[in-house]
Amino acid sequence: MEAQLRQWMQAQGLTSWRSLAQQSGVSEQVIRRLRQEQGQTLTWRQLAAIAAVLQIEVVQLVEPKSSIQTAALIAPVSDRETFEQDALHRLEPWLLNWPRASWAAQQRPDLPAERLLPLLQPLEQLLKDWQVETLGAIGQEFAFDPSWQLLRNGQAEPGDRVVIWRPGYRWRDRLIQRAEVDPLP
Repeated sequence: MEAQLRQWMQAQGLTSWRSLAQQSGVSEQVIRRLRQEQGQTLTWRQLAAIAAVLQIEVVQLVEPKSSIQTAALIAPVSDRETFEQDALHRLEPWLLNWPRASWAAQQRPDLPAERLLPLLQPLEQLLKDWQVETLGAIGQEFAFDPSWQLLRNGQAEPGDRVVIWRPGYRWRDRLIQRAEVDPLP
């Protein structure tokens, strides 16, 4: 891996490990771990920063090199892969913290759930960036509109007051899921 890193650095005009660390905004220890083929221990953010400076794909830093893989690594990354990389990069804080928070909640049932809510911010921001809109909030009252609401039980005519039981979702101008509502007495 070290020889390959040197080739990529040379192609970008980088002459030292320190300059690679500085350009990518990571510590020299991170570069050392990468040189020792421990790329899988680095965070997505660290790998993405290094790959950006070297103008290569992140996968090239973590997968073992083989003659079969070399052709695939040189091939351009698909739009889907770029999309997935971006999504994983944005969700990394959640991926790193949610399992521990979930475990803690199971160990301590008295733990207030509101302390877990900040961990959902990366997911909420990603949905916002993707233009996913929540249709209503639990307990919110609306005039019944069957074009974006689904009546769970009972009867309601368009315009009757209903309360949101489960929010719906819209992506751009497409309805993903209707909001589930109950009629008000």
